[in-house]
Amino acid sequence: MSGSVLFLVLLQAAPGHNADSIEILLSHGDYHEALLELERRPATEKATGQWHLLASKAYDGLDQPKQAVAEAEAALAADPRQEPYYLQLGQIFVSRNTPSAALEIFDDALRLFPGSLLILLGRGVALMNLGRYEEAEKDFGTCLARKPDLGIAFESLETIYLQTSRPEEAETAARQYQSRNPADYRSYYFLAAAQDGLHRADIQGESTALAQALSLKPDYAPAKVLLAKISYRNGDTSKALRLLEDAVSKRPDYAPAHLELAILYRRLGRKDDAARESQLLQRLSDQRPPALTYHRGNAHAEQP
Repeated sequence: MSGSVLFLVLLQAAPGHNADSIEILLSHGDYHEALLELERRPATEKATGQWHLLASKAYDGLDQPKQAVAEAEAALAADPRQEPYYLQLGQIFVSRNTPSAALEIFDDALRLFPGSLLILLGRGVALMNLGRYEEAEKDFGTCLARKPDLGIAFESLETIYLQTSRPEEAETAARQYQSRNPADYRSYYFLAAAQDGLHRADIQGESTALAQALSLKPDYAPAKVLLAKISYRNGDTSKALRLLEDAVSKRPDYAPAHLELAILYRRLGRKDDAARESQLLQRLSDQRPPALTYHRGNAHAEQP
């Protein structure tokens, strides 16, 4: 999972204040019903920030970003000192490939809530998506110092290390995190990924770490893909093929699995299967949400 997706998962898991029937509807994905329920609320409630926050979440779930942003900004206009309203507005832009707007929002929020772990995490994700890795690394490091079991911060930090070709630091960080959180599958995966980047040819060690990650989280597609690549290099093509086909079956939205499977099919001379996987990969790329155009303060966001 990407840092953006992980951040959204954490926000969705965070309990809302004054949770009611609408919160329950939203948690179940009943966004249309949530909007209908909101419209049935009394006029006095419709003027509150909480009402606009819930409306923003419903529109966001319906993939209507313009309305979601408008409601989130209305929530802030009603009560500009509520942390959840900044988080909602920021995550809309994080999830829709508009990290510069998200960064602006989280920077503003941190001035009001300097101790907020979620806002700091959100800023780190926005910085990472902007390619400002050094600043993002500091934010994720601070998050982990304050909450050593914050797996999303650890995964994002490891992603930066690997993307910036720093496998030694990735290995050190993975071992440190693993010592504190031995039941977290991510530490074993990133340890193997770091070691693979170091080219130590420790096939057994990497395979063992990945097997441990999969024993803790059997559907973890990144571990299956890396284990498949290692298996292929070690001459076990059938295992590599089995792992990759299982990965795309369980996680059809995970693009790296389709990419590696297309490559393997091509190596095996299975041109039609390789073409199919390439088409699926292109389809996933085309489904990436376009960046939004954001006009700060005007309660307005559009897809260009």
